[in-house]
Amino acid sequence: MWKVAMSEEVGKAVQSVLERVKQAAARRPKPDVPVCQLSCVPNLFLLETIDSPKLADKVNSSWQRLRGASSQRLKIMVQVNTSGEQNKHGLPPEDTVNTVKHIVSQCSALHFSGLMTIGRYGYDLTLGPNPDFQVQTLKDSFPSKKQSPFSHIKIGV
Repeated sequence: MWKVAMSEEVGKAVQSVLERVKQAAARRPKPDVPVCQLSCVPNLFLLETIDSPKLADKVNSSWQRLRGASSQRLKIMVQVNTSGEQNKHGLPPEDTVNTVKHIVSQCSALHFSGLMTIGRYGYDLTLGPNPDFQVQTLKDSFPSKKQSPFSHIKIGV
C-alpha cells in the first residue's frame, strides 16, 4: 500500500516538474534561425517576405553584422496580406506604409524594392480586377511623390 501511494506522489511531482519545464520553454524566446541562415547565403540578392518592422530590424542587424563594412544593401520586398486570409502571412494593408517608412528610415543595410502579395484563391474575375492586387492606394498614401518610397517599386505575386 505504501509503495502505491508513494509512486502516485512521485508521479504527480514528476508531472508538475514537466509542466513547469514546458511553461518555461514556452516563455523563452526562440532563436531566429531563418534570419541568421538567410543572411549567410552567399550572393543573396533579394528577400521577399518582410512582414513587420521587427523582422526588418533583425534582418538589417544580421546583414550589417555579417557583411561588415560592405556597402552592399540587401534588396527586400514587404509582404502584404491583401486578402485578409488567416492562412496567409503578411502584414495588413493598413500597416504597410508605416512599415515601409520604418525600413527606409531605420534600416540602413536594407533597400526597399517593392511589395509582395498573394491574392485570394478562386477570385471570380467577372466581378472585376482582383482587389488583392490593387496597390495604387498604398502609393497614394504618401503626401508627396518625392517622399514616396513607392515611386519605383516592383510588385510580386
